[in-house]
Parts: sequence; C-alpha cells; structure tokens
Amino acid sequence: MKLLIVGAGFVGERVGKAAKENGFQVQVASRTHEKMEHYLSWADDVFVWNYKLPSNIDAVLLSVAPREGANYRDTYLKNAQAVKEAPYIVYTSSTSVYGDYQGQTVNELTPPLPQNENQRVLLETEGVFDPRRTCIFRLGEITGKTTKLPAVYPGTGENYCNFSPIDLIVDQTLKALENKITGLFNLVSKDHPTRKEYILNLAHKLSLPPPIFNPNLSSSHTGNKLVTTLYKTFNI
Repeated sequence: MKLLIVGAGFVGERVGKAAKENGFQVQVASRTHEKMEHYLSWADDVFVWNYKLPSNIDAVLLSVAPREGANYRDTYLKNAQAVKEAPYIVYTSSTSVYGDYQGQTVNELTPPLPQNENQRVLLETEGVFDPRRTCIFRLGEITGKTTKLPAVYPGTGENYCNFSPIDLIVDQTLKALENKITGLFNLVSKDHPTRKEYILNLAHKLSLPPPIFNPNLSSSHTGNKLVTTLYKTFNI
C-alpha cells in the first residue's frame, strides 16, 4: 500500500516509520526543503507539498499541527480540501471540539460544543471528508513526548486530563489503514486524572518540586470534560 503522510510531526513520523516496517510504501509531503533529508532517512519518497494530491497513492494520513502563529484554516481546512479525494484517509482531529461539559463524560455521540474559532475549524475540517472512506481519530493530549515542568501552571488544575498515548495512536492508525476502517473514534486512554493530580504525580516521579497552580493565568487546556469512547478496541 502506498501511504502519503501530510503532517510528519510527532505523530506522523512515528506512524510513518511503523508503516514502513509493516510493508507500506511511505511518501512524505514536506512543508519545506529543510526537513527533506531527515524524512528520506526513513521514508521511501519526499516532496515539497504543493496541495496537489499525487495520483498513485492508496491512502493518506493527515496529521497536521499548526506552527506558531499559523492560521488554523490554512493548517487544517486547506490541507483537508487538498487530500479529500484520496481513496482512503485517516485524519487526526481533536477532542477539544467537545468544548466544555463541566466535567461530564462525553463520547462519540455527544454533540460537539466548540468554544472558539480554532475548535470550530477543527470540527469543520472533519466535515470535509467522505465518511465512506475516512477514519477520524479525535485525539486528546498526546503522551510519550519529553515533558518539561514549569514552576507555575495556569489555571486551577481541576480539569480532567484526556490522554492519547503515542503507542495507542500508532497501533490503531496502522489497524485502520490495514483494514480500511471508517468512522469517528475518540482515541483516548481510560486514565483521567485531574491536571493537578497528573502534574504533582509527575513532579514526584521526576524528583522535582511541585509546581504552583495560578488560577489568574489562562490555561491552554480549555473545557472540562471526561472523554471516553464507545468502542473498546480504541480504549486502553
């Protein structure tokens, strides 16, 4: 299978490497020339992305993320429109589209309540694709990255965490690609500590002083909800 990856960042690169190991022919659409040599170290082919879908691919993984200061419509909608005619698509969306449910449990049947323009763009992007040949994974906070703990955290820390372990993302994305799974899935773990519980526990594990939470500072982790999935296959 020929797989095109649009968005070969933390998620895209790890899926791409795993796909290559599993017999896929992997192409990467690069934003710039600078990273092409790095991508060629693990992919079969790399080209500078011009928003034109190659004619010889079997599937697309769209796992873009906005660069600092980037416009969400350019990052998500423009890329979605460019790849929407692919034979099969896996798109990594975000659980942030659910908005704020004040700590209540949400799942795939829960109506999204986007709170800002960026969340509205993420939800609008999901609607670009033909559901008959698209798998949409709504991701929470991706874990598996190196974590740095600042001395002060914004907010009260009382909101629930919704985690998407990178190993889970890679495993289920490969299964989706191999089996042409379609539908909408919350790709989250069962572990839902509050932000404060998670950070204090992490600080303890790293033998670091516990950070201070400042409710007067605005947090990027907006909207309090406990994200679950109706599908046991996608919940560990």
